[in-house]
Amino acid sequence: MRSINVVTIDPSTACTGVCINGALFCFSDREYSTTKKGNLTKWFEIASDACDVLLYDTPPNNTKNTKLSFSESEVYKLLKYDFITDKIIDIISTNTDRKKATKCLIEGYSYNSAAGNLIDLVTYSTLLRHKLWKRGVCINVIPPASLKLGAAKLTYPPKDIGKKKPKLEWRNKQGIAAGSFKKPEIYKVITENPTLTDAWSELLRVYESHQLNATSISKPIDDINDSYVLYHSYMAGHLTPSPP
Repeated sequence: MRSINVVTIDPSTACTGVCINGALFCFSDREYSTTKKGNLTKWFEIASDACDVLLYDTPPNNTKNTKLSFSESEVYKLLKYDFITDKIIDIISTNTDRKKATKCLIEGYSYNSAAGNLIDLVTYSTLLRHKLWKRGVCINVIPPASLKLGAAKLTYPPKDIGKKKPKLEWRNKQGIAAGSFKKPEIYKVITENPTLTDAWSELLRVYESHQLNATSISKPIDDINDSYVLYHSYMAGHLTPSPP
């Protein structure tokens, strides 16, 4: 029996993927993920077959009928992120064993992101980390490069490229190195791993052709994939610190 709770998070201001002891959750703004009739959009609906899609309503904007000043906009975003992170903390608390310690692995920032998006993500993720820390959660921030390497190790065998001394590298079946993995490669990490046979991996296999032939992996699938791979890579011992 696992001695601790393990939570992995791919934070995103649009859609956050969370894996709690292997169970998948997705947090998204209702306005972002539903049609005008109030139904889930196509890929959110499909994802809900194997993931608990949790929608939230954006906190009311008291100046909704007028254009916000820069300062008002920044304060409103802080209010919004505070609201969302409270919801995430509630779900984590509800779905973990409070008698056990909780370890959370959360993906770090990609500094290739646009400046505005990165600043908003830092604000959002900092709030989430702080609330987790206040509740005694052990937080490990995983750089995107480490997640990619852990993902490659999860599914693909190493190759020794050293000439005089052993030097291992990991590439996928198409010869793409772990450090160059993007969303499609992370998708393949799951579908090309025969040991992954749960509902999420099977769902991805059903829609693999459509997703990999599209211009990008659809939301919320891309964000859920990151939290899923982060969890399984850690549990397989491919990320430090070692799993329980």
